[in-house]
Amino acid sequence: MKADLDKTVIQARMPVWRALSELFLDIELNDADHRRLGMVLAASPYSVDELEAILRHEVYPACWGNLLSVAGAWAGFDDVWLRKRIAPRLGRRPWWRRRPFAGWMYRDDWRAVRAYLMARRA
Repeated sequence: MKADLDKTVIQARMPVWRALSELFLDIELNDADHRRLGMVLAASPYSVDELEAILRHEVYPACWGNLLSVAGAWAGFDDVWLRKRIAPRLGRRPWWRRRPFAGWMYRDDWRAVRAYLMARRA
């Protein structure tokens, strides 16, 4: 039963993971990117608070290193790679949650995406 539940959750989260992972690509996102990502996230079944938790506790731990890499990914993360890196984190909080959170890495892009997401749902 848990495997079926996990498979369902992973299937629902995959578009969200894919969209949020773009905040960690080695590219500069523009207004059109923010709008597109906001639309994807608005179509998800998750609240804004849930999306932010997914960003902080699932996508960030898997993808943050790309922003520190000299030759980071810029074309997008592979779905198989995302699933392998993120799925094991479902329902768990990172051990580092009490340490300073490096939200500065994507803060401005997230604010822009969040604004489009909220406008789309309004």
